[in-house]
Amino acid sequence: MYPFPFIPLFVVVLLLSSCGYDSAVSGPGRMAILPSTPFQDSSWRSLDAPQDQYGYDEMFGKSALYLINGEDDYQLFRKTKATLLSNPYLSWEWYLRPFLGRHHPVKLTIGFHRGLNGGASWASHLGGALPPHDHLLTIAWAESRQLSGTLSKRGNSAFYIIGGGEQGINRWKQDAVDLASLYQRAWPEDDPTMAQIAFVGIAVEGGMTATRGHITNLLLTR
Repeated sequence: MYPFPFIPLFVVVLLLSSCGYDSAVSGPGRMAILPSTPFQDSSWRSLDAPQDQYGYDEMFGKSALYLINGEDDYQLFRKTKATLLSNPYLSWEWYLRPFLGRHHPVKLTIGFHRGLNGGASWASHLGGALPPHDHLLTIAWAESRQLSGTLSKRGNSAFYIIGGGEQGINRWKQDAVDLASLYQRAWPEDDPTMAQIAFVGIAVEGGMTATRGHITNLLLTR
């Protein structure tokens, strides 16, 4: 079965605050998407995220965002203001609990927008819930190490397996990807100099055996 179970999140938006989107904190060559301290409600938004299924706690000495899967899909996301080639590297630390199925239910999502005149924006199909974007990349941990590095694509959606197997379970693990390289692999016909990183999110797949993941120090750098 094609691994895109959570992408059609056609759901009602639960806003975490009444103010507009806040872009990620930025500095020279560095954009902190999810720091190691609790995020501010005005910075992150939610798509159908039950309040009892995510929050901050300590996991073996690290303060991190925890996410628990349930019956339904949900997603947290943060709007960014970055060109792809200016901040091409995404890095993070995560602690994943054991899971059943092909992929861990806690995944990263990155939305891209090329800013082309007349280009379709998925946000229009979600009631403006997500920042405008026309390409979506999902990053997941798989059950098998042999799947590491594989990239599958369906139209404007791409699914990347950053790793797999038991070596990434029940321990803190630091990972990083070159988003510019993955973008070119997924959509070689596109010009990456036109691409903007519209948002970075964490998607949690529902309908699986309950487990959890912790994420911290999610950064965009160059």
